[in-house]
Amino acid sequence: MLAAPGRGIRVFKAGEVGVDRNGFGVTVGLARDSSSEESEDAFILQRSSVDEIDTPGIAGVYLEVPIQRYVAYGGITNAKLCRDSLEIRLNDETTTRFGGTSGFRGEFTIDEAAFDELRDALRFVFRGCDFKEAT
Repeated sequence: MLAAPGRGIRVFKAGEVGVDRNGFGVTVGLARDSSSEESEDAFILQRSSVDEIDTPGIAGVYLEVPIQRYVAYGGITNAKLCRDSLEIRLNDETTTRFGGTSGFRGEFTIDEAAFDELRDALRFVFRGCDFKEAT
């Protein structure tokens, strides 16, 4: 949780990390508890796999705090995947739209197969963008 609600980076322990691939796109989601509709300790990243409707670069990345509490296309200035976390930073406009939250860091413990799936999905979501992977 944030030290001061609504400001800075929202940090949470993700009890759930998921990847969904379908004919329309790739979705990555992290949540403390996906059954809680009140929690802001979650985010979803998504990119279309349909070239005709995908926007190149960061503008094609959809970000949501469920359930559509906050949404934006683009607005991400930095994304970094570590073995135990995913952190994204938001630009000033998106920070304002997201109630002062300037980023998210979901911390997790997942096995190698799940991590590989997460990394591959994020490479797709952030194709053509500044996406960092810690070694």
